[in-house]
Amino acid sequence: MPTKPVPVPPPILLTIALLAVYTGVALWDAVAVKRWWLIAVAVLAACGCVGAARLRPWSQFVVYLLTAALIGVIGHSLYAAHAAAGLFHVAPEPQQLRKLAPAMALLALSLFSSYAVWRQFRQ
Repeated sequence: MPTKPVPVPPPILLTIALLAVYTGVALWDAVAVKRWWLIAVAVLAACGCVGAARLRPWSQFVVYLLTAALIGVIGHSLYAAHAAAGLFHVAPEPQQLRKLAPAMALLALSLFSSYAVWRQFRQ
């Protein structure tokens, strides 16, 4: 007798969408900028996407890993923009905040996704 499918909670659906976006962006960047190592990131994100959709507990670790990587990339980008380019000394504060808004929104979504999978799979 087949088991009844379990509905996927809305926070996990948001996590699935975010992982799908990560997959697409990593593939796009791999091809457009010829950073072929990003194909591995895309495959990892795609596997996490499928795992989260099927409510597999291992998928939470993929979300944690990708969130940590995003924090590292954003942190490095901020450091490089500040130290190397002097970006924050050139532009007025409102412009700086506007430039940081997309990265901060993506970071907030990633942190929320980490919380969502932690809450879903905690024992």
